Amino acid sequence: MMAGPSDAKGTTFIQVDVHYDGIFSPNPLIYYMNLNTSITNVDFGGLNIKEFIYVLEDVTKGKCPDVYYCLGHKSIRDGLRLLKNDDDYTRFLDAANGNEGKINVYVDHYNEPVFEWIEEKKEEEGVDSESSDEDKDSVTSDALSVDHEPDEEVIPLTNFDDPLFNHISVVLRDDFVDEDDDSDNGTKQDLIYPFHDTTQKWDTMQPILGKRFCNHQELKQLVSHYAVANGYNLWYEKNDKTRLLVRCCKTSEGKATYPFRLWATWMSSVKSFQIKSLINEHNYARTFNFGLVVTYPWIGKHFVNDILENPKMSCREVRDKVGENFNVKVSVGQCRNAKKSALNEIEGSLNTHYEKLWSYGAEILRLNPGSTVKIGTDTIPDSTVYFSRMYVCIKCVKDGWIEECMRVISVDGCFLKVVAIENKETWKWFLDLLLNDIDMGNGAGLTLLSDQHKGLIEAVKERVPDAEHRQCARHIYANFKKKFIGAEYKKLLWRATKATTIHRFEGIMKEISLIDIQAYDHLMERDPKS
Repeated sequence: MMAGPSDAKGTTFIQVDVHYDGIFSPNPLIYYMNLNTSITNVDFGGLNIKEFIYVLEDVTKGKCPDVYYCLGHKSIRDGLRLLKNDDDYTRFLDAANGNEGKINVYVDHYNEPVFEWIEEKKEEEGVDSESSDEDKDSVTSDALSVDHEPDEEVIPLTNFDDPLFNHISVVLRDDFVDEDDDSDNGTKQDLIYPFHDTTQKWDTMQPILGKRFCNHQELKQLVSHYAVANGYNLWYEKNDKTRLLVRCCKTSEGKATYPFRLWATWMSSVKSFQIKSLINEHNYARTFNFGLVVTYPWIGKHFVNDILENPKMSCREVRDKVGENFNVKVSVGQCRNAKKSALNEIEGSLNTHYEKLWSYGAEILRLNPGSTVKIGTDTIPDSTVYFSRMYVCIKCVKDGWIEECMRVISVDGCFLKVVAIENKETWKWFLDLLLNDIDMGNGAGLTLLSDQHKGLIEAVKERVPDAEHRQCARHIYANFKKKFIGAEYKKLLWRATKATTIHRFEGIMKEISLIDIQAYDHLMERDPKS
């Protein structure tokens, strides 16, 4: 469908070019290392800002925390605008319509201070006019802070095997801050560092000075891969959510034997974990025991597919496979926990599944207005709430049943023993209440299912003469076998019940009469038509 402006009815079909999974970089402001897609078949005029974000998250298959758009025919620096509320979204649609129905959208996954960069650049240009002569292809920045260790020689970020990394890297400045200081008040760095690629083949992953990670767990995963792939006996001297210090070959006194040293901290300004210093030297033979570096979640992630194909794989089999595939010695206990971790990753924990029920119900109501969703819970004495039951009725299913399907009501006599169930007047009263409630009149178009009760049969004939009355063959047989015992009776009765023609039914009933005429009479008294 061609993109175009709003029509008279208020619909808006525009072409939205979405740029995502990339990184904003200042000086000059660009968005790079990103993926692109276009949306042209959505009526954006019928959405609000939240629904627009839902569309973006569906297309990009991920969260879209900060979303920007760019005014047509302008650079990102001059035309970038933030989408936060419905007023912003209205201006966004107006901007698209003013640009021949096309507009660019950028997703910021790392909460970068984009507008601060823009203001800083404008201030620089106001002070120094020579800044306009800067290299337009540069992606360097002095807007990000980096903490460094004291009195530590920092390896220059140049001459790496990654061409992209070499393209964007420069040498760091010489001023440092204390390694225990996790604040952002340190010195600024002159480059934007790349993020760790989690899709890279596990045995090719290596720590690189300056590389950024989403969290400390992602960095620890790389350390585990690196240690196992190369046989390095690494251990954590410091290990928490804001600091990670990795050393090599721990002595009995708790000291490091070899020079390898990796120091990383959390960068609150750019919301990422970063390797701040690195001495990547090893000079010893391979080890086969990796202690805390190889954890059960690490084992579980590598064996998700194996456990999915064979959930009954024993812990000893997992241990043998770990040794065979990775040359690693692990315990049976680690493998037991690894299986649990893998199964949780495959199936998700039960708590996680149940927690999503309310979101699932809300989504049903959003996409199917008029539907019914009821979720019941139980609260135990300690005030913990547990899921109990859930009822869902989709609007279109409900309407279709009411409009098109024959009304069927089942009456089970076993639930009516508190009244005189063989009394015709009692059944007439019950039918009056039931049919008045559903507005069925004389029962036209109604099928009534019931146990075999004489009072009910007579009441149906009188109160709902136009209703089709069907009796439960199972209950009829349950009473029949009390008087007439034998497997032959059971076989013939069910054959008669399932007969599809009168001729077939009469032939089977004749066989029953030849065995015992009283059995035949007993069944015929039950009104074979029902």
